[in-house]
Amino acid sequence: MSDSKTLRNQLRIKTGVVNRLGKEHALYMKEAEENTRKVDTLVSSGTADEWDVKAAKRLQDESGRMIVDVRERLEKAADDLRDLVASTVGEPGVGESEEWANADKALELLAA
Repeated sequence: MSDSKTLRNQLRIKTGVVNRLGKEHALYMKEAEENTRKVDTLVSSGTADEWDVKAAKRLQDESGRMIVDVRERLEKAADDLRDLVASTVGEPGVGESEEWANADKALELLAA
């Protein structure tokens, strides 16, 4: 796997996975907040149908489970990318490539 083109391709793929999962995590967090507000509104109104409240709570629970799932997948993908970045630092044609810089940037954004 020391081929520079293969390493750059792996960096590009793993960076894309980390970026996609980061966006997914942010969207599920936003969805969970919206679902929490919806449940609170339904409960506080007192006029909501019991089925509507249960359905909203199910959505809230599902969002919570998805947050945990995406976070675990994101952590694994970030670890894989970190390992690949660390192993390619001294590789000629890879350590100074655009793909390596993008991977490093994605990891920095994730840490922030």
